[in-house]
Amino acid sequence: MTSNMRAALLARTTVLAGMIAAIALALAGCADSADDAAARAAGGPAADGSGRRFAGLVAPPPPPPRPTMAQAASNPDALVRAARVPHHLIADQLGPHQISAQSRVVIARSGAAAPARASNDDADNNDNDNNNNDAADNNGDSLVVDTVLEYADRDRFHATVKNDAGYGREIFYIDGDLYLRPGYGVFHRRPPTQADEPAALRDQLVDEFGAHLALITRALAVKDAGAVEHHGREARRVELSLAATPTSMSPAEVAALAPAQAWRASLTVSELSGEVLIDAATAAPLEATLRAVVRFERDSEPMRMEIEVVHRIERIGDAAIAAAIAAPAADDWVATPTTSTEHSEREALLEGIAQPARPAPMPTQPPEGSR
Repeated sequence: MTSNMRAALLARTTVLAGMIAAIALALAGCADSADDAAARAAGGPAADGSGRRFAGLVAPPPPPPRPTMAQAASNPDALVRAARVPHHLIADQLGPHQISAQSRVVIARSGAAAPARASNDDADNNDNDNNNNDAADNNGDSLVVDTVLEYADRDRFHATVKNDAGYGREIFYIDGDLYLRPGYGVFHRRPPTQADEPAALRDQLVDEFGAHLALITRALAVKDAGAVEHHGREARRVELSLAATPTSMSPAEVAALAPAQAWRASLTVSELSGEVLIDAATAAPLEATLRAVVRFERDSEPMRMEIEVVHRIERIGDAAIAAAIAAPAADDWVATPTTSTEHSEREALLEGIAQPARPAPMPTQPPEGSR
C-alpha cells in the first residue's frame, strides 16, 4: 500500500469515527453518570436499573437520589420512586427474602358490568376458562397476576409468575446459569446474555406495585400514619387516598407519549385507597395494598379500569431460602447455550418511538405429552 493510499484510508477512517461519535451524542443526549459508568465497568446494571449498556452509545439520564423513609412517607412522588427502586439496589441490604405480589386489573366500557373475579385455580379448569373468556368478551377484560420471588443472594434466586389466563413463566438462577420456561414444558438452561441480565429480570418481576402506583401518581395523596415495627424492622405506615386536586399532564408530556400510551392523557382517578409500610433501612415497601378506579378514553370510547394490588416482602433474613432453591432435575431442562439479544436491544433503542414488538404467543395449556 502506497503512502498516498494509507493517507486516504486514514482520512476516511477519521471521518467515519467522527460521524459515529456525533450519532452517539445525538442518541444519548447526555453522558453516563459516574455511578452508571462504574456499574457498567463492573458488569452490573446502571444505577437506575435500566441495565442498558450498548457499549455506552445510549445512556439514560442520571436518576434522582433514592428517597428516604421520611420523604416517601410525606411526598407522593417520593413514595412512587421508593416503590420503583430496582430490586438489585436493595436486595443485598435486605438479605435473603421472599417477595409476593398479586394484582387484579379489570378494564370495561363505562357502564358495563365488570367480569366476575377469578382465581388462579380456575386457570387449571378449561370450563372455567371458557366462562371467564365469555364474560370478558361481553363486559371487558380481567386479569389476575401472581408473582413470587425467592431471593437467597445475587447468585441464587427462583421466581414464578402466573395469571388466570393460563400464561406464566418460571425462572431459576443458580451458580451462573439461568433456567427459564414460559408456562409449560421443560426449562431452557443457558448463561446470561449480559452480566446484568439476572438482576434486570428480578427488577422487572417485582415492579407490579410500583408500576400501578406510578400510573395514578397525579391523583395520589399520602399521609404519614406514624412509626411501626414490622417483623423486627423499623418502618413507617403511610395511608394512600385520592388527592383533593389531582393534576393533569402538560402538553409536552402528552406529546411525548408513545401511541400505545396515548390513552393515559385522558386518565382520571375517581377512587383511590391503600396503605404502605416503608422500611427505614431501604425505603422499600415491606407491605402494600392499593385499590383504585380510573377512567380514560380508548379509541374515543369511555373506559373504566379497576386496579387492586397486594405486595409483601416476607421471610427477611431467612437462611433456609437458599437451601430450598434447587436446580430443576436433569430430565426437566435442555441446554440452550446462546440466545439472541436482537429483540431486547430493539425494544430499548426504539422505546417511545415505535410500537413494542409482540412476543410469540404462549400455549394456554400444556402440549400433549409435556410435563
